[in-house]
Amino acid sequence: MLPNMFTNDFGDQVQRFATLIDAKSNQFEVLVERIDGSVFFSKGWKSLRDFYGISLGAWVSHIFMDQMKFVIKLKDRFGKVIKPPVFDPPMHFMIDKTNVEKTFDPNLPAFTPLISYHHDVNNFQIEFVTKLTEFDVAKGFLVWKMFFVSIFIFTSACLFLLGC
Repeated sequence: MLPNMFTNDFGDQVQRFATLIDAKSNQFEVLVERIDGSVFFSKGWKSLRDFYGISLGAWVSHIFMDQMKFVIKLKDRFGKVIKPPVFDPPMHFMIDKTNVEKTFDPNLPAFTPLISYHHDVNNFQIEFVTKLTEFDVAKGFLVWKMFFVSIFIFTSACLFLLGC
């Protein structure tokens, strides 16, 4: 979701599709959804994850230019800048617009599964694998920090420890 401040300032310019452009001019087309006054990027968003090889998450900064173009900068979850791959010519990712309405549906309720692309909250899983060192095992305990608890609403969480 884009910040409400963006919607308040630029809401009249929001269109159905947006283009995200990185520092190396790679472009990612995304579908824009408007729900209950908020603006979301949906379909096409996953291509960023695949292109940058993001496995557990990242922070994406957006700078609105005009005509629904955003310059983006990605950082990993530790704040380190993720450098965009270089291609000549730059990559241009387009979304499949089959079965996508050209205009916003003004009747969508908040947090609806009716948007063009959504996460199923009943089937959402994040896996984080870490290799324990000899020191970790010798201490006798494992500290599990869930940095994403405040972002997602969990109905359950599981921790599996596997020995080799």
